[in-house]
Amino acid sequence: MLVCGRIRYAAVMTVLEPVSWSRPARPARSVLVHRNVDAWLIGGISLVLFALMFVVVPRDADINSVSWTAFYLAFVVNGPHFFASYWHLYVDNGRDLLRNRRYVFAGIVVPIALIVGLFVASRRPSEATLASMVNIMWISVGWHYVKQIFGVSLVASAAHGRPIGGLTKSLYRINLLSVWLMTLVFSNDRGSKTAFFGVTSTSFDLTGWLERIHLYWIADHLRLVVYVIVGVTALAAIGGFVRQWIRTGKTMAPVGWIAWLSIYVWYLPVFYHPSYGYLIPFFHSLQYLLFSVTFSWNKSRRILEQPTTVTATDDRIRRRRFVEKFGLFVAVSVVLGAAGFHWIPEWLDRNATLRPTVLGPQFYVVAFNLFINIHHYFVDSVIWRGSNPQVRTFLRPRPVS
Repeated sequence: MLVCGRIRYAAVMTVLEPVSWSRPARPARSVLVHRNVDAWLIGGISLVLFALMFVVVPRDADINSVSWTAFYLAFVVNGPHFFASYWHLYVDNGRDLLRNRRYVFAGIVVPIALIVGLFVASRRPSEATLASMVNIMWISVGWHYVKQIFGVSLVASAAHGRPIGGLTKSLYRINLLSVWLMTLVFSNDRGSKTAFFGVTSTSFDLTGWLERIHLYWIADHLRLVVYVIVGVTALAAIGGFVRQWIRTGKTMAPVGWIAWLSIYVWYLPVFYHPSYGYLIPFFHSLQYLLFSVTFSWNKSRRILEQPTTVTATDDRIRRRRFVEKFGLFVAVSVVLGAAGFHWIPEWLDRNATLRPTVLGPQFYVVAFNLFINIHHYFVDSVIWRGSNPQVRTFLRPRPVS
């Protein structure tokens, strides 16, 4: 009996031995700023405010107070996000400006072309040139928004330990491009007129064009066709994420899903809310600044990480230089944001002796807005590329326990 008992005990212990009853060690994780801060800035705020406004604020409510709120938010957030991109191009990447063809095009050719176009517009009695530039701005803005969602969701997900690649990444990209296609089609299906600071532009008439080439069924069901494209590509992307989870046990991090959902709330027509629409540029800018500030913070911190003799004086000098470098980036972005969108163009509209022949007293406000918005897309298309060594070096996540 004793021998049998020992045998049974040994058998049980042999089975249980490989089993660890303690919780396995959690793999190392990293974040951009903080786990919760990343989620809120990448789109969490926009989702919560959308839910609140959709429930509490009627769609036909007076938007005057919301528009003024959006104006002040633009002053402190939207404007700086534009000029932070200029800092990254002309200061952070200034040495490569004339060495890289992409940088030459985005940093020199495009602004010269825009200045020439605005000068032509200022000398003509017609708004045709400005209206064309407004249409270009709307097209580039929609493209820029979905491309930013793609970039920030992948980078943030990787920072949180859930990198996305391969087929899943391609399917995700296709779905986001279909969202941009949806915004393009829905704003250009009937040749409607819109106003931008007094400039009246006419959108493309896609429905009429389809009828002229005898695609009558698509013309009659254009919006349905676009909805189907968005839905099919979304299901394909979700299938890609499920496939990745089956293969690796990991899918996109919650911050990535939040960013992806936010673009639908911003752009899907069935969710459209006039008051909420005024705040979308603010949410987009918060997303951008999460990465822009992280990049500049990490780059400025090189000063603190440089090897030197350990003395109180040396440490004090390095801390002061860090504050000066990072503080200059913040100050320039904020001040130039206000100056570029308000102070300079408004002063020119009041005092410029060479007055343009279109739009009368507010031509320069329109011109500066068009220039900055269109140029911003081209700037971002080169500075945030994965091939940029500075992005690989300084847009790095911060390890957390």
